[in-house]
Amino acid sequence: RWRRPGGGGGDEGRGRPTPPAERRPFVCGQCGRGFSQGGAAGCVECGRAFTRLRGLQDHQRVHSGDRPFRCLECGKAFTRTSALRVHLQAHGGAKPYQCGLCRMRFAFGSRLRRHMRTHTGERPYVCPQCGVAFAQSSNLKDHQRSHAGHKPHVCPQCSRAFVSSSTLVKHLRTHSGERPYACSRCGKAFTQSSTLKRHRCPAAPPPPPVVAAAAVAPGAQGEGEGSAGRPRPPGTGTRPSCASASAANPI
Repeated sequence: RWRRPGGGGGDEGRGRPTPPAERRPFVCGQCGRGFSQGGAAGCVECGRAFTRLRGLQDHQRVHSGDRPFRCLECGKAFTRTSALRVHLQAHGGAKPYQCGLCRMRFAFGSRLRRHMRTHTGERPYVCPQCGVAFAQSSNLKDHQRSHAGHKPHVCPQCSRAFVSSSTLVKHLRTHSGERPYACSRCGKAFTQSSTLKRHRCPAAPPPPPVVAAAAVAPGAQGEGEGSAGRPRPPGTGTRPSCASASAANPI
């Protein structure tokens, strides 16, 4: 697939001067475009291949748990600068994509499409081995590693291995003591968002009392009700007789 050029690079006819061959020594055999790196670089942990060394370096942080790119506003850290840039757009407040069912807004169309699956129940990513379906492709990849017994994400402190990088991130909080999910009422903090959702805050207002409906005996008619306990239409309730009305309001 890759060949070394005998002459110039592969940028001819693009309006740019062709770089020297020694700067782009690898040329695509189909389109003739030249590149500075050839072949694929593979991750020694999971075997995933990358065409560029930079992509491999970013990927290796997923295994090591290293997140050197940190948001200065909220402190959230990322493995890649591109992920940090996407995160900063959310801080900007622009969320042009809105869900038509629950009115939640999102900064990106991809997040809206992923959110819509929570309403539709769609799980398009199916495991070919056991048939379990997932809403996200990343969850399917993690699940497939569990079949193979492959745990590429290793904790650098205790060497415990995990199937997914998200599980490793949660585990690292047990070492650092970080609790990023705090209750807005009582201030109690948790390591996972799911634990915060299950939290019953003592400072929360009590739920409104549930008023039980009065039981109606079979065949009985309550005030303002028709037969079988059904409510009467307006204006059709029991009316007093003329005699009782006269006794109540003598002339």
